[in-house]
Amino acid sequence: NCTADWRPSVWGQCSRTCGDGGVQMRLLRCVWRGTRKPAGRNCQSSLRPTAIRACQEAGNLLECPSKLSTGAGAVVAAASNAIVASRPFLPKGLENWRGWRLYDWETNSNGQFRRKF
Repeated sequence: NCTADWRPSVWGQCSRTCGDGGVQMRLLRCVWRGTRKPAGRNCQSSLRPTAIRACQEAGNLLECPSKLSTGAGAVVAAASNAIVASRPFLPKGLENWRGWRLYDWETNSNGQFRRKF
């Protein structure tokens, strides 16, 4: 068969770990149907799938820490770009936010690093 098709890769990671404005990208290859060998420019451009999308479409964005509040004296632990809190995070408007006050890192009995703010 002499028909060429677009073969997209899986979506990459979001360009941002939190907040708005991040994008995901994937590679698109033009290959011959059946053999999946490169077909150069033989694919129809009108059938080309999207190669970039907003991360919100994937439903995987978190609010950035600067927009979150846990209340006075809350303890959080940061690991692998994630934030784990001793109580749930609550959205907070930036109009009242004056910046974080960070304390020294501490280690708990499980070897986890913790920091008060």
